[in-house]
Amino acid sequence: CALDSPPIFSRLMQLEAEAAAHPLRRAALGLQADDEWQEEVRAYMLEHAPKFAEGAKELAEGGVVQKQLTWTVLHQDYQTQFEDLLEEALDRLSPSVDAQSVLETLADGTQDVVATPLPAEAMLPLRAFADYAAFEEMMLTIAPTL
Repeated sequence: CALDSPPIFSRLMQLEAEAAAHPLRRAALGLQADDEWQEEVRAYMLEHAPKFAEGAKELAEGGVVQKQLTWTVLHQDYQTQFEDLLEEALDRLSPSVDAQSVLETLADGTQDVVATPLPAEAMLPLRAFADYAAFEEMMLTIAPTL
């Protein structure tokens, strides 16, 4: 196993330490551990997922998902509704993370760091702020489970 090699293990730990300092990674991990954030996002998803159910069904059947104007409106609503909650949650982190820099990083597409990848569940609600496609993916993922 590569982890049995001290130089490889040392390099992996160095990469993890560097990644831990990355604001986007800290934000995603911090939000994943924030119960208030998690409850609010989950409640929003459960409330609005039925509007995505037909698209999820089409996707599951191998069809093309027909985008709907209501989805775009919901994305804008998501951004508006969660902006303050996001800032509050990031301020609770120690040290705090600047929400604007996180969202700019997401918008720039420069969130890739060399380290253990974070699961989609940790990133999607955050990415959904800056990226409509991530919002759509988040909602289409939960719609079939209802």
